[in-house]
Amino acid sequence: MNDQLSDLANRLETAQKRLMDSLEAATDRELYTTPAEGEWTVAQVCAHVAELQPLWMGKIAAMDRESKVARTEADVEARGAALRDHASDTLATIVERLDDANSRALERLREVTVSDLERRSSSDKTATELIESHVIDHVEAHARQIAETRGVV
Repeated sequence: MNDQLSDLANRLETAQKRLMDSLEAATDRELYTTPAEGEWTVAQVCAHVAELQPLWMGKIAAMDRESKVARTEADVEARGAALRDHASDTLATIVERLDDANSRALERLREVTVSDLERRSSSDKTATELIESHVIDHVEAHARQIAETRGVV
């Protein structure tokens, strides 16, 4: 793996660690209480993060066949199902699902070649830019959101 790919993998691992740190010793109340009307619970945010990592890495890895990198209607439905199906997962299950999702995303990232990183999507973003915005930054944003919701910033 070259330096650029290693850097992306390291940044994703760091984002994942921040996410896991934001969940450390979370209580049931913190996991399942809606912070404000219209917002997701911590458990729902985690369900979303578990579905987004492999989803976006899969789409980015497939840019050689499909340059449009966007959620399809089926992807939106799958996100909704993940939020519903995992809204009451235990902390142990949440952690397990997040670990699995991150492992799958990292596996996909390690399959990307250096030339793939410069491939452009239909929105003219490179694969590198999409990995950063749709995966790494997305995980980091939700780690911050969870920490703020729990008051552990």
